[in-house]
Amino acid sequence: TMSEVGTLRYDKIILYYVFAEDTAEKLEVRGEEPMTGIVIDTNRITGRVTTDQDKLLFLSVPYSSGFQAEVNGEPARIYQAYGMFMAIEIPEGESEIELTYSTPGLRAGAVISALCLAGWIAAEFIRVWRKRKKA
Repeated sequence: TMSEVGTLRYDKIILYYVFAEDTAEKLEVRGEEPMTGIVIDTNRITGRVTTDQDKLLFLSVPYSSGFQAEVNGEPARIYQAYGMFMAIEIPEGESEIELTYSTPGLRAGAVISALCLAGWIAAEFIRVWRKRKKA
């Protein structure tokens, strides 16, 4: 739905087609070994999954480079699934999953801001010191 009348122009558009006749069957198979005990916190998602063989665990969480994953306490690679979601490799058996999120660039931005603030305070201190010295 558009809020105003107008023309849309796109330089590039990608269409995905899903075969509807076997979608329900595929979803049923994927739901046989779900992640359980899911806890969603501010910047953290945890849960457990038990599989009968090594698999990829699909997470319907939007992919972001800010996520880090651990499987059974060991770092795990996060794959981009279906162009927008995440997936991680899970070994056979029971696994503890932990995803943590940190905004990309947040630490670097905080350091730069702190340095700029320190520079501004130093410049003000020097300005006041010179002004008093002249008086």
